[in-house]
Amino acid sequence: MSFYKSLPFALFFTLILLQINAQDQQSASTTKKTIRTDQNKALEQLMADADMALHVKAVSVTDNAHLTPGKDKHDYYSWAPYSWPDPNTKNGYPYITRDGKTNPETEAKSDKPLLRRMAVAVNTLALAYKYSHDLKYAKHAAKLLNTWFLDPSTLMNPNMNYAQCTPGIEKGSPIGIIDSRWFTLVIDAEEILKNAQVLSTVQHAGLQEWFKQYLSWLETSELGKGEAGRVNNHASWYAVQTAKYALFTKNTELAKQIVNKSKRFFDFQIDSLGRQKLELGRTKSFDYSLYNLHALIALAQIGDQVGIDLWHYNMEKGNKKNILESIKYMALYGDESRQWPFQQIAPKAISLGYEDPDKFSVYYPYDLCSALRIGYKVYKDEALLRALNSLPQESREKNRSVLLVTY
Repeated sequence: MSFYKSLPFALFFTLILLQINAQDQQSASTTKKTIRTDQNKALEQLMADADMALHVKAVSVTDNAHLTPGKDKHDYYSWAPYSWPDPNTKNGYPYITRDGKTNPETEAKSDKPLLRRMAVAVNTLALAYKYSHDLKYAKHAAKLLNTWFLDPSTLMNPNMNYAQCTPGIEKGSPIGIIDSRWFTLVIDAEEILKNAQVLSTVQHAGLQEWFKQYLSWLETSELGKGEAGRVNNHASWYAVQTAKYALFTKNTELAKQIVNKSKRFFDFQIDSLGRQKLELGRTKSFDYSLYNLHALIALAQIGDQVGIDLWHYNMEKGNKKNILESIKYMALYGDESRQWPFQQIAPKAISLGYEDPDKFSVYYPYDLCSALRIGYKVYKDEALLRALNSLPQESREKNRSVLLVTY
């Protein structure tokens, strides 16, 4: 008999769920019967992901054999993911862009898979500790953090000077900064790990110092300034990163400034129908629309921490340039049978797990399911609840947002 179907396992999850309910009595008392969800399935998926994450090796940029042009093994290095050899030249150079189509060669030569795996593993392990109180998860997460950020022999330098280089040019690009958005998952996990006492005071201070230096680089480097000056999802995620790192390093005033300035995204990124208009020309326009919407949601969540309400910005009568209308527009196409009116060369990001080449599968946080749950929690709009309940049941019930977003 499989362990996951055994009686001890069932009792184990029952106990965890009792702990969740005890810790969140206020939320449970206000939960409507019509929106009851099966947390057990989401919890089972989380713990299965965490057990895989326990086998993720503690690696960093120094484990990549491909050195940056600067020849410093501590520098982050990646190739632009949509860069492909030009079939019309003998050597393939200069590389050309095929939007939405990832070149496997770029993954193989980049630090990006290492960064992504570290960040999602740390986040998954921290959450597993939160719900199970089993220190083995927190300890392994701390080990991964120490290797990537703190150990002098393996740490990553706090910059993205060589992110998303174009093959043959080997020069970092402003858009490469979006590679480090995965670090926001690390920030979310760090507080849990600190409470688990698997990170010492010195280690916590070391992480804050690393992100303080990285934040400084983001704000002062030419690449950072270039990314900040963009107008699409890159600018949105740059704002999320800088605001998040500012809060983590106790620079609340800077976080407030960033969140307040981000109101401009609502004004020029969202059209009169609630669409993410700057993402509609992409080859995976559904996914990129959700991706930018999740950045706006993240900024609103940060806004909650600094006293700025972005959830209700542009909510005056008739104005659809806001988060609610954007979620409602995306919800119209949650049904796989309903055709998205723009180009989408891949299956729509309804409820996804992310799987890297090593079969480490984790929750991908930028899907429609999680946007609908967050939206319903904030706005209590019944249309969002109906759209959520219409999604495929199995993937909906296993989605990690069932644990992260409670009504």
